[in-house]
Amino acid sequence: MTEPTEYSFIRYLEAKRTVDDRALNQQVWRRLLDELQVLPRERSLQVMEVGAGIGTMLQRTLEWGFDRDMDYIAVDSDPLLLAVAAERLPAWARGLGWQIEQPHEGKLVLSGPRQSVMLEFVSQDIFEIPERPGGFFDLIIAHAFLDLVELKTALPHLLSLTRPDGLFYFTLMFDGVTILRPPIDPDFDSLIEARYHRTMDERIVRGRPSGHSQTGRMLLETLSARKASILAAGGSDWVVNPPYPADEAYFLHHILHFIENALKDSPDLDLHRLEHWIRSRHLQVEEGRLIYIAHQLDVLGHP
Repeated sequence: MTEPTEYSFIRYLEAKRTVDDRALNQQVWRRLLDELQVLPRERSLQVMEVGAGIGTMLQRTLEWGFDRDMDYIAVDSDPLLLAVAAERLPAWARGLGWQIEQPHEGKLVLSGPRQSVMLEFVSQDIFEIPERPGGFFDLIIAHAFLDLVELKTALPHLLSLTRPDGLFYFTLMFDGVTILRPPIDPDFDSLIEARYHRTMDERIVRGRPSGHSQTGRMLLETLSARKASILAAGGSDWVVNPPYPADEAYFLHHILHFIENALKDSPDLDLHRLEHWIRSRHLQVEEGRLIYIAHQLDVLGHP
């Protein structure tokens, strides 16, 4: 596909679903399914997903083996994304033969052959969610999210919401490697990677630090220091190579758009050279030649 003239974050989230599906660490996922079997079945599983976006992780849980009743709270600070999720999910569920009810504004009940899901959409910053001494949720999910917030603040808050015997499942946390091939100018390629990662380390959102380019390894260190129990951990790299399936050419164009926006005001980069580099990378996508790899980690554990 040719380079888009406009970019849509919602389309990006839809396009990356197939990328995420391939990337998620299957050993960690299987361990999650095993651990869920140990939790009590006489009540609905209490699940909260932060940074829920347009609902792709909920779809994944139901397609990939969650086979029990759930109360699922989808939290995101962007109400537009949750509105899209509220439109997408019923159509998707009906396509699987599920029954849909809407008992209240912002809530859906999805009823399938083996389970029922009470789904609630909550537009809220995670730091505004009140802490609950002793926890409440059986499972906290943060998918492609923890590398976008300040870890030292977000992690204790999320763990405080998890029952002592509950689970956290943190996925697709960026961990310091971006690869774009074939090379254009090896030295400039490396400089752009370093500067791009530095923008993650220096990012400020709503007055607080937001994310880091080595969140994956930092999380493992922080969990160990807190004496949390890490049950499984492994790589979940994004790997996109030609021929691009589904809408993954758009996904690549959007990644380049992210890089350009992050670097366009960099005082120590030759911006004309950067513009040429970005155009060359978009052309590689159009020609079906660009290979993109981002190193990430998945982690499952008890708080």
